[in-house]
Amino acid sequence: MIHAVTQEDIDSGIKKSYEYCPLALCLKRTYKRVVVENFQVTVDGRVLKMVTYLQHFVNNFDSGLEVNPFSFPLAESLQCAQLLNLNMVSL
Repeated sequence: MIHAVTQEDIDSGIKKSYEYCPLALCLKRTYKRVVVENFQVTVDGRVLKMVTYLQHFVNNFDSGLEVNPFSFPLAESLQCAQLLNLNMVSL
């Protein structure tokens, strides 16, 4: 599935917010619970590690640097991480 971080997400996003940064706002259009923190995203209870370009986007936004809208495929942009039960997640 392709997700798009829009200019509205960027304009409405809150710096250093786990639940209201542009990436979280984008993903909340599809998923109920989204938390972005420490180079990982929790999506409806699944813990996923962010790939480098998403980490850079979040860091740049949090630092007050200019960021632009973009689209990304979730499965290719978030590397699956192990959950507490050590099962691998696949999207």
